[in-house]
Amino acid sequence: MKTYIVKPKYKKSSFSNEYWTNFINNKPVTVVVTIQWRWSSFSINLTDEQKKQVEESDQLLLSDYDYDFIETDDGCDRFINIQNEMNYTANELRMIYQSMYEDIDELIFDETYMEENGWDISDTTYEISGGVELTEDI
Repeated sequence: MKTYIVKPKYKKSSFSNEYWTNFINNKPVTVVVTIQWRWSSFSINLTDEQKKQVEESDQLLLSDYDYDFIETDDGCDRFINIQNEMNYTANELRMIYQSMYEDIDELIFDETYMEENGWDISDTTYEISGGVELTEDI
């Protein structure tokens, strides 16, 4: 097993996914906040076989491997998705949105507002699409 620095081949192809959880109307709710990053880098431990798979893959989910976060740079877009949205009534969706956004019309994401309304981050994952560059970490 060797340690490599992994970076995306192309800008704007790194993503972080924050999984926010809460109970609304006594139902569990998970919201995924995905941030698109211009650049990122991670330290990753790979066997020779894994290295070959990673180099040939178009999509890398870092949590599938033994990795460490180094940096993300210049968040350029944000996508917010309610998991299993169709399982909630219109009233429940309104309650979810009211607990997420201080101003529902503007839909401005604010982590502090989310936390004040009972939301917690349960997990964060990272992925790179479009291929990666690996350099051995010496």
